[in-house]
Amino acid sequence: MDKLNNTFNNNVKIMKFQVTKYAVYRVIIAVVALVLATLISSYLQYDDISLGHLVESQKTNVTLWFLDAMPLIFAFWGQYTSSIMAYEASAMVIDQTADLKNLMVALEYKAAHDATHGRHRSSQPDTPA
Repeated sequence: MDKLNNTFNNNVKIMKFQVTKYAVYRVIIAVVALVLATLISSYLQYDDISLGHLVESQKTNVTLWFLDAMPLIFAFWGQYTSSIMAYEASAMVIDQTADLKNLMVALEYKAAHDATHGRHRSSQPDTPA
């Protein structure tokens, strides 16, 4: 049972890493969108892009306030979904492995049964019907 738990935990770690990678991409995209929106807002409001105008755009533009929250939302959402997906995928792999083991045991039993019963039939002479 410990081996199964270790396998499960290792699968979860690997899958979490893979899914978290895409969550990081979403955060990067949100940050880039925020920076671009701030630059565009500054240019449209003040016809200039300077540090002072960028700060002023952030202070006065309500839409940018919502965009400011997006990287955090994506980060939390990405971590949450990556955890859930990793656990579900790992549990699915373990269930499928158990099903395959059960099928293998059943096939081995059937093969052994057929082999032992087949010998008895072959040793008896054929009788015409």
